[in-house]
Amino acid sequence: MKTLKDVALYAGVSVATVSRVISGNYPVKETTRKRVLEAIGTLDYHPNGVARSLKNAKTYTLGVLVPDIANPYFVQLVRAVEASVEKLGYHLLVASSDEKASKESELIRVFLEKRLDGMIIAPVSVTPATDWPQLIVNALPIVLVDRILEGIMIDSVREESRQSSKELVTHLLGYGHRAIGIVNGRTSTTALERESGYREALQEAGIIPPEDFMVRGDYDHKTGYLAGKRFLSHKEQAPTAVFCTNNLIALGFLQAVHELGYRVPEDISIVSFGDPFEATFQSPKMTIVVQNPAEVGRYAAFMLLEKLDGKPGKNVEVILPTVIRLGDSVRAPREPAQMYSN
Repeated sequence: MKTLKDVALYAGVSVATVSRVISGNYPVKETTRKRVLEAIGTLDYHPNGVARSLKNAKTYTLGVLVPDIANPYFVQLVRAVEASVEKLGYHLLVASSDEKASKESELIRVFLEKRLDGMIIAPVSVTPATDWPQLIVNALPIVLVDRILEGIMIDSVREESRQSSKELVTHLLGYGHRAIGIVNGRTSTTALERESGYREALQEAGIIPPEDFMVRGDYDHKTGYLAGKRFLSHKEQAPTAVFCTNNLIALGFLQAVHELGYRVPEDISIVSFGDPFEATFQSPKMTIVVQNPAEVGRYAAFMLLEKLDGKPGKNVEVILPTVIRLGDSVRAPREPAQMYSN
């Protein structure tokens, strides 16, 4: 088992300097800090968390609270956070709020009782849960991911949603689609931004979508499946194209399309946010906004570690750019679409 002395020898510094880097309680030159971190990673050094906790009144445990731990997006995000913080001896407690504000509040209380050093949270709603003020009062380092809150200034990192949603819908309009539906999440800022982009693209084309073309539910397979059944049960009144706002919704929608005997894109076009690896194996290959949850996780971990290191700074809102990757899931509508215009 490697020791502090081994790390110090490898990095060419004193044992005291290695301790300062690990504890984060003392200033260290950035070049020295990076050299020590590289040595820790190369030697696979794991500090004694119990001893450090007793000495520094730190638990070296971080909480990560996401809406759905079964969602591949958040799986990748959490793995990236873990890989980023474990080199410094931190461990994660991970929990899922199941998109329920009441459960989010309960888990925040549990995390506070565990005396965690910091948290990374993807909030359920745009409105803070009842226990958010307690987090602020306790001055616990927090970074929000994927979603933000109204009325509370907290560091956050997420991917751009509104403009990329608008561009996806504009892509459908370019193929002649006018009857375009959306299957979306319910209460988060991400859901609101994606619907805003959808509406903006249609508005600029002079189109007012009927309310029954807009389905709001959970970001899961079931929501997409039920929306597909609903849209396609009356094909003559169905949209000719649909914007699914995440990959799980898109997979559910595709299942409904296939079960009802329809084809993509011959009978209906679909676009989505999604994972480029998963989209490659879908048939047909989906046109998507490429998401990078691992990058979001790495940014969030870096921002939280900076806070834990005591580095001052104003609240930071990081919005990572996205790109659209074209697939084979869009085609011009077979028949002229009904116009929903002013």
